Amino acid sequence: MSDESDSPKNISHAHLSWSRSAIAGLIFGMLSVPFLGLPFAIPAVVFGHTGLWVCRKKRNPNPKRGRRAAIAGLLLGYFCLITFPIFLAVGGTAGYFSLFSDKFREQQTALAMEQSLDSIARLYLACETYASKNDSAYPSKWEDLGGRYLTKRDLADLLRSPHRNGDEIAFELLPHKRPPLPAITDTLVVIRESAPPDVPKIAIVYADGVTDLIDNPIAAAVPETTGSEEKLD
Repeated sequence: MSDESDSPKNISHAHLSWSRSAIAGLIFGMLSVPFLGLPFAIPAVVFGHTGLWVCRKKRNPNPKRGRRAAIAGLLLGYFCLITFPIFLAVGGTAGYFSLFSDKFREQQTALAMEQSLDSIARLYLACETYASKNDSAYPSKWEDLGGRYLTKRDLADLLRSPHRNGDEIAFELLPHKRPPLPAITDTLVVIRESAPPDVPKIAIVYADGVTDLIDNPIAAAVPETTGSEEKLD
């Protein structure tokens, strides 16, 4: 009479060996989540399916332990396979819009600087017209041009900064002797623009009417830092 306790059907689950495929699938699945990498997700799915087949008693005459580990590896692997393209698409879209935004901002700044050159040239012509009728003297303030030499609306539009966060009056009359000496007209700046720190260049106009762009002194300025502070008694 044979002992039924020795039958394979009565073998305790604790005596079954672990499936290496199931364990490998779980490990690769756990690695695929934090790194969101296909090199980990694909093996997790492959080993997970293999381990799941090995652990199924109905399909395998010699089943092994690790069914839950295989399922966990499958879930983690498929999660990474599904989310990886999404994160890749989101990251690519964000990078594209960031690059597009930088290019757009550069173009807007370049257009604004061109507008500054046009405005300062028109202000110079108005000042020269004023000087021709006032003993070669330039106006002491911008309001002197309003009404007769420029309409108040045109004057306000020309003085307004074309840059984002710019001032309403973005151009300054620089005091100088009138009439200027011919030898220095190409170096004597008579009107200068003031622009926000994020604008790399500002517009100027020389006494001979030539406009130019120079480095923005506010943008180029670097605050000095000291390692210690002296206390005053």
